[in-house]
Amino acid sequence: MPIPLASAAARQRWLEPIADRLQTAVRRGLESLGPRRDRIEGFLHGQPLGHPLHVMLTDVPLGAWTTAAAFDVLHRLTRKNEWDSAARGAIGVGLLGALGAAAAGLADWSQLSGEERRVGLAHGLMNLAGVGLMAASFARRGRGKGRLAGVAGFALAIASARLGGDLVYRAGVGVRAAGREPTIAPRPTREAA
Repeated sequence: MPIPLASAAARQRWLEPIADRLQTAVRRGLESLGPRRDRIEGFLHGQPLGHPLHVMLTDVPLGAWTTAAAFDVLHRLTRKNEWDSAARGAIGVGLLGALGAAAAGLADWSQLSGEERRVGLAHGLMNLAGVGLMAASFARRGRGKGRLAGVAGFALAIASARLGGDLVYRAGVGVRAAGREPTIAPRPTREAA
């Protein structure tokens, strides 16, 4: 059974025109790669690894931003500016990691349809907003500001990760594209239990 946030996103039919345009643009971008398309797209899906690449790459921004949050707590407790600088560095690492995660995620999403496509688009839009807030936090850190934007961006990233997890673990998104079959049996529904 999908999480309530995923169920709500799946019902948002107003996302369809946005999804149509974006999916067309992503597919055209992949087609523009010409003879390299299959190799690059296969890499973005994680085929050489036998595991969805997007899932692995999301650990970089989420881990870096979790580290930044811990550094912010240490800064708050100690008032030492070194922790604020360390938080800014961790946010920067997360922003760089988000670029790779986004590329792999778009490649996986470009193959979706129906409810999964809407949930994936909501996941992507939440990530985009979270990255924007983290970028604002990064930019303002040099002036002793930006922590609130960092907290909001981190919260969005965590909520979005929950949506993404639902797509992977409930629907198997990205798993087949990586050249594997899901190995975890779906949870039984309440009716079957």
